[in-house]
Amino acid sequence: MPWQIVGNIRGSTGERGPQGLPGDSVCGPPGPPGETVVGPRGEEGPPGKLPIAKQWSEGIVYEGAVVSHAGGTWQARRDTARQPPHDDWICIAACGEAPYVGEVCGLYDPERQYQKYDLVTFRDSEWRARCDDPGELPGDDWAVSARAGSRGKPGEKGDRGAPGAPAPTIARWETRDYRAVPVMSDGSVGPPLDLREFFELYHTERAA
Repeated sequence: MPWQIVGNIRGSTGERGPQGLPGDSVCGPPGPPGETVVGPRGEEGPPGKLPIAKQWSEGIVYEGAVVSHAGGTWQARRDTARQPPHDDWICIAACGEAPYVGEVCGLYDPERQYQKYDLVTFRDSEWRARCDDPGELPGDDWAVSARAGSRGKPGEKGDRGAPGAPAPTIARWETRDYRAVPVMSDGSVGPPLDLREFFELYHTERAA
């Protein structure tokens, strides 16, 4: 005889059954790669440039500012009152050491140690060192930078120059405190002549 539901009465929940076995995992085939779409290139922006560099001075310097100090150029990493060089600054350019251009050393001395580009004279010529410690002169590590040439032929005799103005002569004498001063014909004054010694000699001879 088939069961019939009589009324609306729900029965109690039964005990939980044991866990079932796991099912098989099935992975489907990978799908086709998606389409890569590259957008149009934007307009080229204005060229970048550093701010105008200013001489560093004490006070607040703001991030990105560029200053010159201690022979270099610096850009602030952050707002700072520190003096460069410091971690608050990045060095953009630094002053390099002046290159050695050689010394004019005069006459070559075999006992002296020379450096590259030093200049010496030897056998009527000027020599420049090709490297440090160039060794004995002449040698492969020396280069002739100038050589004395032979004496040239005398040139043609030039035209006789115009005669000079006549030398001034003594126009008159003026006496000043036992001194005779010559006045020249051109108005100039010559060196004075001290007459005191002559008068003293004269009186000595007269007294004798």
